[in-house]
Amino acid sequence: PDGTITGPVTHHPVKSNLALPFPAALTAGRHELFGYARSGEGTISAVEWSLDDGPFQPARLDPPIGDHAWTVFHLVVELDAGEHVLRTRATDATGSTQPDQQPFHPYGVLWHSVIPHPVTVTD
Repeated sequence: PDGTITGPVTHHPVKSNLALPFPAALTAGRHELFGYARSGEGTISAVEWSLDDGPFQPARLDPPIGDHAWTVFHLVVELDAGEHVLRTRATDATGSTQPDQQPFHPYGVLWHSVIPHPVTVTD
């Protein structure tokens, strides 16, 4: 479970991702965005989102469909023209939350930290 090169991967850490191209391009205004969160340890209990390093806010979760299934989340954001960064982080029923950073692994094993998602917004 430690993600070393020779160690076995025995669990799936909590993670979340927006369902947007990377990088994303949107028009200015109000958007309802969605994404997916998952944990190998149990159901997703919360997803939060942040715009441009602002405070994290709660996202709305769809009902879970299983302990280890992806959970859909929704957020509503008002975007002005310019360059922005969205972040999401999930927490599962055990209390595990995505870390802001994690050590590098050459094969990307167990990668689950919060990912800055660039968004270009035009008028």
